[in-house]
Amino acid sequence: MPPSTPVSLELAARAKNLIFGATHLTGTFTDLWLQQGFYFQPGDVTSKAPSLTSGLVQAQGGPCGILAVVQAYILKELLYAGPAASLTPAKRYGLLAPRDGAVLQNALVSALAEILWLVADGRVARCCTRNPSAPRLAGGPRKVAGLAFKPDGLTEALQVVELTSLAAVRNFFCANLGAYTSPAGCGVVMFLYSIVLTRSIENIESDRDEATSLIGAHSYCSQDLVALCLTGKARSNVFDGDKDLGGLLLRGIDRRASVGFLSLFEHYDNIAVGSFLKQPLYPIWVVCSESHYTVLFGLEKDLTAAPVAVPPGARFELYYYDQLAKQREEIRLSVDTTQRGPAPKPQGEDLEPPINECIRTKWGKNARIDWNGVEPIL
Repeated sequence: MPPSTPVSLELAARAKNLIFGATHLTGTFTDLWLQQGFYFQPGDVTSKAPSLTSGLVQAQGGPCGILAVVQAYILKELLYAGPAASLTPAKRYGLLAPRDGAVLQNALVSALAEILWLVADGRVARCCTRNPSAPRLAGGPRKVAGLAFKPDGLTEALQVVELTSLAAVRNFFCANLGAYTSPAGCGVVMFLYSIVLTRSIENIESDRDEATSLIGAHSYCSQDLVALCLTGKARSNVFDGDKDLGGLLLRGIDRRASVGFLSLFEHYDNIAVGSFLKQPLYPIWVVCSESHYTVLFGLEKDLTAAPVAVPPGARFELYYYDQLAKQREEIRLSVDTTQRGPAPKPQGEDLEPPINECIRTKWGKNARIDWNGVEPIL
């Protein structure tokens, strides 16, 4: 593996400025980000709900967008890679609870490597770690290359290795997995910097229709950042292709994604998610609901086949996972698209779970969703 080289303070400041933009309240990472690694559910949870074994844990609000995409790719690796692709749904279900921890670690390595190689577009991936010998910058905010820069203990200590194959990227994450999986470590931020430096500041700026921060209000991931992780490009729009609005070019998603995307904002008619994200290659979707990102997935491959119902008038099951909800039981959703007329609204004090409306953006307004006795997440 090539040696790592320190990231210059100027490049680090430019990358951080791209992430937070000029108008962010703090312009730096909070502990919500700096103390979040990629780690799985503890044994006291999985002993009672084995299917949660493959679930990542989010300690606090903030980095849910990146965690949800990585979670989705972990599920893709476990459920649909290699021999798993030909299994029946019943046998595929058992793969959610691997008995060997090495299987989970391998799935995480594959997820991180595949996302970063997607962003690299098959060229050069830039993988980041913390340089333990980097001098600590004392004091508060300062100007670096004309940009306001606030040291955080990581950004100014980044080192990077450039790799030119997916296999090499996998080897990097295998060798450095401990730095990425420490529960209170900075694995998520290191992965974010790997993504930004791999795509490059210039390409991310050109991907977007307008300059916006990748981390916005309340430390949430922006749509641009989630799209960058899902598609390799920091697109602000989720429709298919480009749209010319009287000379104003708006750019969307340019190819079918491996992992899909659904959004509550489509239910509110604020956006329209295109088929490249609604019909991904695998029946796994990152879901945006109330500024929080989670994962919805199925065990039947043909759930990706049609934009509305699969097939029209079908009953099927989806599984839902929220890495922040301290989930302690499996959430299996039974979806019925055979009924005529819109689904009835909840009565009395009951509220419609937002996830139900996200599901209906793909499978139709008539879809009935049964939470099978589990308390709905609102």
